[in-house]
Amino acid sequence: MKSMHRAPLISSSSSSSSSSSSNSFVSRLLLLLTLLPVSLACLAFILQWRGGGLADPASASVISSTSVPGGNSDLNHEVFPGMETVSSVSPKAHQSSSSDCSNLARSSSPSFPYYGDWKLGVDSNLKPKICITTSTSAGLDQILPWMFYHKVLGVSTFFLFVEGKAATPSISKVLESIPGVKVIYRTKELEEKQAKSRIWNETWLSSFFYKPCNYELFVKQSLNMEMAIVMARDAGMDWILHLDTDELIYPAGAREYSLRRLLLDVPPNVQL
Repeated sequence: MKSMHRAPLISSSSSSSSSSSSNSFVSRLLLLLTLLPVSLACLAFILQWRGGGLADPASASVISSTSVPGGNSDLNHEVFPGMETVSSVSPKAHQSSSSDCSNLARSSSPSFPYYGDWKLGVDSNLKPKICITTSTSAGLDQILPWMFYHKVLGVSTFFLFVEGKAATPSISKVLESIPGVKVIYRTKELEEKQAKSRIWNETWLSSFFYKPCNYELFVKQSLNMEMAIVMARDAGMDWILHLDTDELIYPAGAREYSLRRLLLDVPPNVQL
């Protein structure tokens, strides 16, 4: 009888112990799940906090462009290089500095922090002459960094076939003002001219006609490329590259990452 009474006591004790440990585990898990998002939120707040009343450089640039002369100019000290406006750059700074960096500000809106005149001190007689052609509808935020990167590598000329956003006056005007840039608009006259081109009747291209999305883009790129080759030949170019504005050339192994040096080392009997 005693053994019969002890068994339930042991079972009840072990059951309550396991239940207690289970409840403890659940409580800890809930605590962890609660603390984790709170911790992440605090971390995000710390990372985004600019601290000490520092102004956003973009906002400071806009504010400084509309500030009254003689007013508080403290915000101008927080403006990043290349984001100054005409009113935010003091005349004294222009007089005392011969650097081209002082010529970055030329409008009332934030400018790109790139070399002022885009010439990069490159002699036009350097060989080989490299050009890039692209078909794009992107904005300046994508086209300008892309162009600047390749100009640094040694590309001297760009043939830009623009449509959509890239063809709007506010964007195309900026592109046309850059030395070495030829902007070609997709007009009805251009389409009629391309319809009479050599590759229009090529069987490999005709299979992509009258199809949506990437098929149409491929046809446009092929027709634009054919025209760009002719323009590059007339301009005396030695190399022409076809790239999208989300693609970059990386001249690995070339000294100073020079694309000109890389192509100059290609043997004459090698065709790419």
